[in-house]
Amino acid sequence: MDKPLNILLVDNDPAQLRTLSLYLESEGLSVCATTDPLEATNLVRGKTYDLLVVDLMMPEMDGIELVKACRHIQKNLSAILITGHIDKMDQYGSDIGLYFKTVLPKPLDIDLLIEEISKSTRYGGNDMSTKEIQEKLVEDMQSWMKIEDAAVSSTGAIIEKTDNPVIRMVMEIIQRDSLMHRHVQEFIKDTLVKEPVVMTTDELADVWEMIEKHIEIEKKTIDTARDALEALKGKKMVVQEYLLNYLLVDEQKHDSLLETLAMIKKGMYPYG
Repeated sequence: MDKPLNILLVDNDPAQLRTLSLYLESEGLSVCATTDPLEATNLVRGKTYDLLVVDLMMPEMDGIELVKACRHIQKNLSAILITGHIDKMDQYGSDIGLYFKTVLPKPLDIDLLIEEISKSTRYGGNDMSTKEIQEKLVEDMQSWMKIEDAAVSSTGAIIEKTDNPVIRMVMEIIQRDSLMHRHVQEFIKDTLVKEPVVMTTDELADVWEMIEKHIEIEKKTIDTARDALEALKGKKMVVQEYLLNYLLVDEQKHDSLLETLAMIKKGMYPYG
């Protein structure tokens, strides 16, 4: 018999925690639950978990900070975010997509949570070999690339249909992103079916000083975007604010990408 998946559940609402724990356990999952994010990090130090299910708003640290702390301990820990504050997701920028498989709103649809747990752990389940995981990833990347092709075609059709410069710009942004996403997906696929890719400590060290300088540039762009948005407060400049918000989120995405690279470097050089 397969071992049950180990789920770490963190929510500062005790009643919600008890309800979720009982339901997940009834579905055959092994659940460890706590209302305390600090205790959660200690639990991760003592045991390997397949998935973290975490609330967003908690007193000691929010769900994003908790996942970051847990990934310093267990690098590949998957996470699902549950929150009653879906309307505030934009303020977290790309961190949501970077650290969570999905976001589920409260009040929670528990059947949907079970479905998402199954999706989030399908690459880490005990019944899949490494070869099967690789084959599944290749299949998913190929499907994803087709979706990106459809997105490129769709945005192109909208660009041809309209002369409005704002709509055209938005579609051009999405189109370029879709092309880059497809490039990344193809790269991932190729590392599985052709030659594996590695990044050595020497290769990273060789350019790290330059990367650190670039990190400072990215932080300046974020500050500039925030300053510009602050200046527009109450001015009813809808188009400009809309596009500036896009720029801020995009720059935050770059910052998160580099922050994760720094975490990888720290794993390579744990003592310096």
